[in-house]
Amino acid sequence: DALKVSQEIKAFADISAVSPIYADALARRGVVNIGAPFMSREWLSQRSPYVWSQFTDCSTSIESVGSYYVTKMANQNADLAGGELKGQPRKVGIIAPENSWYQECVAAGVRILQSGGVSPTLNERYRVEINQMSIQAGEKLAKLKAAGVTTVVCGCDPLFLTFLTAKAKEQNYNPEWLITGVALIDNDMIGSIMEPGQWSRSFGV
Repeated sequence: DALKVSQEIKAFADISAVSPIYADALARRGVVNIGAPFMSREWLSQRSPYVWSQFTDCSTSIESVGSYYVTKMANQNADLAGGELKGQPRKVGIIAPENSWYQECVAAGVRILQSGGVSPTLNERYRVEINQMSIQAGEKLAKLKAAGVTTVVCGCDPLFLTFLTAKAKEQNYNPEWLITGVALIDNDMIGSIMEPGQWSRSFGV
């Protein structure tokens, strides 16, 4: 597709480059492209000046969430959790896709947490494979529960988070859900597809 756009069409820009792989291929051929969602600051800088997005880079989003946690939540009890987790000292668990550009954002957030004296109890990665998401969600959820995580920070796509909240209900696990704002998770329409009992304990910046 990038070859066709750059060599056959000879386009100056493509405003429909929502795939990171496609955006990268266009940038390598000097075609301005817009649309790759929630990429890391490093990923965008490495492809400057060709790659642009209408979405905030995930580095900025996660840095905001990290700062929020350190300022408002660290060294306090998980009062918004449910069941036996309610009122326990907060233990944070992070989940995000394994792709390198998303892990760069996770690393930025973890650095802020650590600068505030917070060490994540769990830092998990998952594969963006639709046919495996339900299985992965069950596995990750079991790890969060076993580790006693009270507060889940999921830099996830909506589908994975939908499975994750459903599995939490199945396993009678009632943590706080700290909304990161990536992948439109903070949008009302997306929020409405989450397991409602779980999502009633969600909050964020």
